[in-house]
Amino acid sequence: MASLRALKQRIRSTKNIAQITKAMELVSAAKMKRAQQAALASRPYRHALEQTLISVVSRVDTRQHPALSPHSGKDIVVIITTNKGLCGAINRDLVRLVQTHNALTGEIILIGKKGEQLLSRHSSSIIADFTTNPHASAIAKFALERYIATRAASLKVAFTDFESSLVQRAKIVQILPLPQTFSHTPTNLHTLIEPQPQLVLDRLIASYVENQFHSALQESAASEHSARMVAMKQASDAAKTFISELTQTYNGA
Repeated sequence: MASLRALKQRIRSTKNIAQITKAMELVSAAKMKRAQQAALASRPYRHALEQTLISVVSRVDTRQHPALSPHSGKDIVVIITTNKGLCGAINRDLVRLVQTHNALTGEIILIGKKGEQLLSRHSSSIIADFTTNPHASAIAKFALERYIATRAASLKVAFTDFESSLVQRAKIVQILPLPQTFSHTPTNLHTLIEPQPQLVLDRLIASYVENQFHSALQESAASEHSARMVAMKQASDAAKTFISELTQTYNGA
């Protein structure tokens, strides 16, 4: 009798868990759709901004610009993780990728509470934490100033790239120095630049860096909600299977 009562209690508890995970799945699906739309909508602007930068850079001596001239200091990497869990392994996959590329040997700018937990052993390398203020403009301003002031070898951002609702991939993108592909990428833009390309370049680089972080934050948000939606669906399906098994055991007792 006691065992039947325990089985009945386990069935009830599992049903409650299934209701919670189903609700979280639906909420994540709605958030993912909005985040996905924002991420996809920003891609044309990012491409146009890069094309404009290519056009301007091709007309100036980049060695004379502090953000474009060769540096030999430490690397700076901005790592974007989530604040909450229950979103699969996207945070661990991202940290594993960063470790594989030896990106933790330089200076770290951190975004996300999960990053704080996973990178606790590298706390001495963390120079800034924007978890409570994850705004692209603030991150870009600090990172660009730090890059120029310390003559860092590179400025990179590590984030989870949104490919589809079922596929999210950890990714590291080099922001500065400008990727080599920039100098070999043809542009169809015929741009009239006034007053001088060198003067326009300062503002354009700042906009480019900010847009790179803005895009990475949007891709990360879409990836987080997508991963959580999938994780909660798997949890709901597992709960349903467990309920079925418990019900069969209860009926056969």
